[in-house]
Amino acid sequence: MEEEVGILGLYGMGGVGKTTLLTLINNKFFDTPNDFDLVIWVVVSKDLQLKRIQDCIARKIGLFSRSWNSKSLLEKAEDIFKVMKRKKFVLLLDDIWEPVDLAQVGLLVPSATRASNKVVFTTLEFEIGGQMEAHKSFEVECLGYDDSWKLFEVKVGRDTLDSHPDIPELAKTVVKECGGLPLALITVGRAMASKKTPREWEHAIEVLSSSAFKFSSLAKKLYSSLKLSYDFLPDDASRFCLLYCSLFPEDYRISIEDLIDCWICEGLLDEYDGIRARNQGYSLICTLLHACLLEKEEENCVKMHDVIRDMALWIASTIDEKEKFLVLAGVGLQNAPGIGLWKEVTRMSLMQIRIRRLLESSSSPHLQTLFLGSNDLNEVNRDFFQFMASLRVLTLSDGSLPGHLLTGISNLVSLQHLDPARSKIRRLPMELKYLVHLKRLNLEFTRLTRIPQEVISNLKMLRVLRMYECGSDKQEGDSILIGGREVLVVEILSLQHLNVLTVTLESFCALRMLLDSPRLQSLSTPSLCLKHCCQSELLVFNQRRSLLQNICISYSKLKHLTWLIVAPNLKHVRISSCLDLEEIISVEKLGEVSPEVMHNLIPLARIEYLILEDLKNLKSIHSSALPFPHLQSLRSCLLIASADWNIKLLLRDNIT
Repeated sequence: MEEEVGILGLYGMGGVGKTTLLTLINNKFFDTPNDFDLVIWVVVSKDLQLKRIQDCIARKIGLFSRSWNSKSLLEKAEDIFKVMKRKKFVLLLDDIWEPVDLAQVGLLVPSATRASNKVVFTTLEFEIGGQMEAHKSFEVECLGYDDSWKLFEVKVGRDTLDSHPDIPELAKTVVKECGGLPLALITVGRAMASKKTPREWEHAIEVLSSSAFKFSSLAKKLYSSLKLSYDFLPDDASRFCLLYCSLFPEDYRISIEDLIDCWICEGLLDEYDGIRARNQGYSLICTLLHACLLEKEEENCVKMHDVIRDMALWIASTIDEKEKFLVLAGVGLQNAPGIGLWKEVTRMSLMQIRIRRLLESSSSPHLQTLFLGSNDLNEVNRDFFQFMASLRVLTLSDGSLPGHLLTGISNLVSLQHLDPARSKIRRLPMELKYLVHLKRLNLEFTRLTRIPQEVISNLKMLRVLRMYECGSDKQEGDSILIGGREVLVVEILSLQHLNVLTVTLESFCALRMLLDSPRLQSLSTPSLCLKHCCQSELLVFNQRRSLLQNICISYSKLKHLTWLIVAPNLKHVRISSCLDLEEIISVEKLGEVSPEVMHNLIPLARIEYLILEDLKNLKSIHSSALPFPHLQSLRSCLLIASADWNIKLLLRDNIT
């Protein structure tokens, strides 16, 4: 350990190898010369007892006796302090579930300036490191494939691996199924140590990759260890929200925004709606991330480790009768489940199972959640949704949908969340306006040619409307997406409860209508797409509008985009096919910005992704070099094609 590091935290999901790493640290101190007087190991576990820690230290330093147990915690701390203040020690605390007050134990607390003593602890929770005032914290992550193979090889044994020429290749498949989790590799490896025929290994692969594994004795042994992280979550809401994530397929990149939308509509959060509910959702996701039960992905997404997902499905199968999960996501079925399976289910996921037909009308009186995304649905019974009176959340994203499907959805009287984003849907039916309880509608990245007038404006309860990159260039005559989308803006502004909007507009007039409306004072617009704009003005963003994070501008006759500086939270910027654009930030126009706005303002300082395409006349981003401290990706066809194109940037080293 570094000299200035006195307290070191190791955190990670259950079974990832934290205790093993702590053991290696312990052995290192014993096997190599060092100037420490004592190395003390304490297994703390869930029921934190200062008494146990004090007793371990007392045994190590010779204080433990008959009279020791009769002393109070304070007396024990005083006795320990008298001895340990003269000692240089290493204290290894394995599996702590809440902060340990070292002073109450009777120890000097190591500091960055007085780090002669060392404390190393392992925990499931990232937050424990902060509460312990750790000088450094490291996440213990899953193993890569090569290290996974080495560990598995040791547990299985060369004798078994060499018993048949086909077994090594089959074993590699088994290793991949374990997802790099050491506990899974060890548990499965030991179970396979006696299997010396290819058929036994083929059977193991079938079991590991099927739902049957989740209920086997081997799985229960594995999951019971991992379940500690689940049990230790702070409340029932966070536990159920983790189970909710198992509805998505393996390795699926789950949008945080979409996930929170679902949770709110399901009534899983304490706060009923609005910005406070969203903040609670973000906080809950952070709780799951810090517990290493979710993994952070790029672009505001999370993912579940395969083994954690299997554990969640196992837990979901054992919870009370009020909740019944049926998760077939990603299993490759080509037919929907039989009618009998629909009757008692409350949460169902049929994502990525390649179903093309839903011909039977299923009675599902208890069904609240239905994930049908990533399927090419060619045939659907017009009455398919007729007997789903309790359905609150319906996702249809990333697939093909027959034209009449959304007409049938209008019968879902309880529906609050509808998501056909990125689907091949072409028209919204007029009947959609009867979804009077709908709170969240996601139409992003759809090629809609028609949204009838008064459909959007009749959804009076809408809180979230997502229409970023929504619409085709060819619009039918009565569509509110025709022209510059001024009619769309009028309908949006009539929604009194709307608090989150992402939208694509095709005129500066429509944009001005939106920005000038008093309704926007209470509206968060994180994503905005502008197309075919022919005017460039310096727009004024108030505090709520400054929440803009993503912007796409294309096919517009603009010479500059100086107004972007008054959106200080921009992270993703894409500018394409703006042939008149000469500079992103104009020095001349910058002079028109009020001193109050410019005070301490660094233009585009938070940008992470910058994409510049087909901008033939672009000369510079800014006349001066700009720092881009958060830039992760810069893409431009002009960087190589035009040698005299003067981009003045100060970039980090790891730009892609």
